[in-house]
Amino acid sequence: MLRKSAIPVLTSRVSAAPLDTSYDEILLPVDGSSQSRRAADHAFDIAARYDARVHTLSIIDESHVTSQPLLAALETESAAALDAAERRGTEAGVETRTSVWKGTPDRCIREYAGKHDVDLIAIGAHGRRGLDRFLTERVAERVVRTADPTVLTLPAPRE
Repeated sequence: MLRKSAIPVLTSRVSAAPLDTSYDEILLPVDGSSQSRRAADHAFDIAARYDARVHTLSIIDESHVTSQPLLAALETESAAALDAAERRGTEAGVETRTSVWKGTPDRCIREYAGKHDVDLIAIGAHGRRGLDRFLTERVAERVVRTADPTVLTLPAPRE
């Protein structure tokens, strides 16, 4: 469904209790991409509506780091993505926390969400196609399948 949807998709775990649609803690993984910025727009709008806090998380996947200069570049990109998200939060009047973690993106997202009692994860889907789709499974899809909180997935715009 995520790959074919042209609109945001909200997924939640099935439970015996009614779905709690109040949000206090929202996790926004950021990477500086247009999809990340699109997810930020939705996350901050929801946070403003529910008076929620947004946790912006940039993840450096060290498995792809082959040199110190590359690590430094990734750290610089992370800082820029977090700064942009923090500015967006300030504009929306939303409390924002920023963090950089190192590790596997989907695992970091799940661990962060659990540690900070996150109610909603807002994440952009990059819309990879073809061979790239088979070589690199999308982080958003793994998060939807494995994370406990509700996940709002923002698909790539149709071309």
